[in-house]
Amino acid sequence: DDPQTMQAVIARATALDAWGVQAYPKTFIVDPQGNVRKVFSGAVSRDDLEAAITPLVPETCVAGG
Repeated sequence: DDPQTMQAVIARATALDAWGVQAYPKTFIVDPQGNVRKVFSGAVSRDDLEAAITPLVPETCVAGG
């Protein structure tokens, strides 16, 4: 066993436990203050992501494009 590989797996497992991830994929929407505002389990559509993120974007933010 490669010790570096094992450390990476342990670190990932620790992070997954800390965030309560029990399945893949899991998407977290975090506000600018660091609060988890929405959690998606499984695939997420663009519409669902936009609906979760849009209320968190300040009005002063200029949309790119």
